[in-house]
Amino acid sequence: LNLAIGGDWPGEPDNSSFPHEMKVDFVRVYKSINE
Repeated sequence: LNLAIGGDWPGEPDNSSFPHEMKVDFVRVYKSINE
């Protein structure tokens, strides 16, 4: 899980981008059967 700010958005992030949060209720992880 990633809460990165920036990337291909137009312009640089400013102070209105922070602080930020992401609330996650559930995460499921799968393993490939080929491993």
